[in-house]
Amino acid sequence: MLLREIAGRPTIARRYMERYVNNGSPSGFTHKYTSSPETSPFGPTPSFPLPTASLPDFLIEDLGGLPDWLCPGQIPLHPDMAREELIISNVGNINDTPLQVTPTASARTVEVIDPTYNGFVKLSYKGLLGRVDRQISRSHALAAIDVTSILDRATKEQILPTVFSFLRESGARVGSLNTSNGKRYEWGTVFREIDPFPRQASTAFLIPVFSLFASDVNAPAHPPLLNQLCELQELPADEYLFHNVITPTVVCYFELLLTCALQFECNAQNVVLGFDSKGNVTTVAFRDFESVDKDLSLSEHLKLGMVFSSSPFKCVHRDLYNYSTKHSFMYDFKLGEYILSPIIATVPEETARSRLAKRTKDLGKSYVDRLPPSFFPSDGQWYSYANVVVDKTTQRPYFGTPEPKYR
Repeated sequence: MLLREIAGRPTIARRYMERYVNNGSPSGFTHKYTSSPETSPFGPTPSFPLPTASLPDFLIEDLGGLPDWLCPGQIPLHPDMAREELIISNVGNINDTPLQVTPTASARTVEVIDPTYNGFVKLSYKGLLGRVDRQISRSHALAAIDVTSILDRATKEQILPTVFSFLRESGARVGSLNTSNGKRYEWGTVFREIDPFPRQASTAFLIPVFSLFASDVNAPAHPPLLNQLCELQELPADEYLFHNVITPTVVCYFELLLTCALQFECNAQNVVLGFDSKGNVTTVAFRDFESVDKDLSLSEHLKLGMVFSSSPFKCVHRDLYNYSTKHSFMYDFKLGEYILSPIIATVPEETARSRLAKRTKDLGKSYVDRLPPSFFPSDGQWYSYANVVVDKTTQRPYFGTPEPKYR
């Protein structure tokens, strides 16, 4: 993809980048476990109708604000789930809505492309996408709304960097389904707004972080978008990337920890950057809030007084076996290996790459020094985990590597 195509049609380009300027996760599971060919973000289908299932009102719980197009008693479905036995055995009717949606990089999240309505719909998916089962339970939905509320308050109080923004997830609907073993299965949908908040008037276009360094599957000869952005600048590539891409992203990540005790899972899918017409970063937009860790011990240490209404879901504290290990996993592995390393790798000259990596490490260390000593592992290693399908019933198989790259 070429920058002039993005600047000329930013909305169409953003939708295209989600699907086709996307190398997938470094784990390798993106293409291994994905949705049906008809609904795959990597497939040729431009859009498809959004199905819904009918449930009695007493089996539905609404949380927060819901979109105007959603009818009472209706649970939105991913088309693959319309054939799921659990759905068929519990619901009355399954019908396609008039709404057309297009897939995003996450497969189970779709974007409404109706001319009257807009927004994203995060759909429950009973099965693997990537390497994780994508059920949206009531706890997941509450966590998304909780984080949105915290970020709303932080934005109003102006305690976050001016470059920070987020895609609000302020509403959800959860159905309660019977299963063969007598337990209830929660089938939720989370509704996400289309525009980053707070709005930056100077933003000309948005680019998902993974698209910055990915190849365009339909135009593989085009250089990566980061290289095209660097060519617009008078600064050397490493200077531009440090000041305009890496610093805003790292600063937002740590400021969320230091002001709100929120640790985001910053893989390249969960961060979107906004640029002005000259290629300057205007905003770092975070999305996907169900996976955000809420750090009780950090809040206590920093005397933040945070209250998490979705507790205990995704709340972490120093008594957990993986408290410091998980912090390393989120920063060193997710942000480091999914975002920082691929960005640095786009710099052609080895000396400039090394210089950029060192400056990134120094920036990270300046923030680490403001965190409690117990926040990161005391053994001096950084942690990832084995490249396997996640089994949420067992402890994750973390393993350490010496010499953290970015702290």
